[in-house]
Amino acid sequence: PHSTWVRLALVRAQVRAGRLGDAETTLQRMKAVRDDNLTPQDDSYVSIAEAELELARGNPEASLAALDRVAGTPIEQRGPWNEWLVEARTRAAMGDLEGAIAAYGSILHPTVLVDYSYPIATFRIPIHYELARVYEQAGRPSEARKHYLAYLDCWGNTDRPVPNADDARARLRAL
Repeated sequence: PHSTWVRLALVRAQVRAGRLGDAETTLQRMKAVRDDNLTPQDDSYVSIAEAELELARGNPEASLAALDRVAGTPIEQRGPWNEWLVEARTRAAMGDLEGAIAAYGSILHPTVLVDYSYPIATFRIPIHYELARVYEQAGRPSEARKHYLAYLDCWGNTDRPVPNADDARARLRAL
């Protein structure tokens, strides 16, 4: 048996790999055990996984509807970082760039204090790249530049290849 957080991570990995059928199977397994004394946070992860899958299917409205099911759960009993990430990506896909910027901003500058055991700073670093892309689409180059630099300051000089580092450098030069 896997925790719902691990299954959410698996759904994300399967979606990134284009394996939507596998992601659907994982989501169905999450739903099958949802009623077995899961915590509200576990239940929120099920809705977040559903939102991820709907976004990958090209159904941003259904993605937001899945996220709306999480909204009634107290913030300390759900996965707000994961929720805000899917919301930001969904709003960007819908062309709601200001909504995406606000959701990404919630990750980088949360107005609530939520304690997590995983390193949230590592989670936030790629957000700078995604937010820079949205700022660029919104025609706000100075904000885009700031976030490309923040991303590259963290990962730009590593000894391993980092996803999007070369693209961030190229986009930064073009601004």
